[in-house]
Amino acid sequence: MRILLAGIIAMFLMFPLHVAAGFTFDQVVQKAKSLADKPYEAPQLVPKIMREISYEAYKGIRFNPDRSLWKESQSNFQVMFLTPGLHYTHPVTINVIDAEGPRPLVFKKTDFVFGDPEIEKRVPADVGFAGFKLTFPLKNKNEQNQFLVFAGASYFRGVGKENVFGLAGRGLAIDTGLPSGEVFPSFTEFWLVRPSPDAK
Repeated sequence: MRILLAGIIAMFLMFPLHVAAGFTFDQVVQKAKSLADKPYEAPQLVPKIMREISYEAYKGIRFNPDRSLWKESQSNFQVMFLTPGLHYTHPVTINVIDAEGPRPLVFKKTDFVFGDPEIEKRVPADVGFAGFKLTFPLKNKNEQNQFLVFAGASYFRGVGKENVFGLAGRGLAIDTGLPSGEVFPSFTEFWLVRPSPDAK
């Protein structure tokens, strides 16, 4: 059972249950059940160049805020993305849901700023995403502030207005503190839908 649980997809939905195009939470539940009925398959690893990248080089890869998801919309919420690498060794699938239904986001190197041109050349064009950051104008209407981050295993961090980020939480923890060893399940797929213009 422990191995089975470790293989179950961990899904987090950033949208209300009445999403467009008939996509519902029940479909996510059914997908999770289907995966749970199958033998565990370890998630794919990102290329070696990304797993062995230095801390300094990885920190030099930054998402361009001007390419944030929903930036051109009327929503105050936007999404920035993270590349795999260093501690983030497994890519995740990020879907966006609109009137036409869910569609997977495609990684684009042009959405990122690279501090080292040589690293930019070596990063694969299809390396994928490690996670994402949700932003909202918490302090003033002209500045987007991070308030929720998902990156690595089932880790996430959240913050409220007038607060600062603290330790990361975990969406799922299995066998913590047991002699058998802890299991670290991972979020592997996300679904995002744009909040309404008046959402806060």
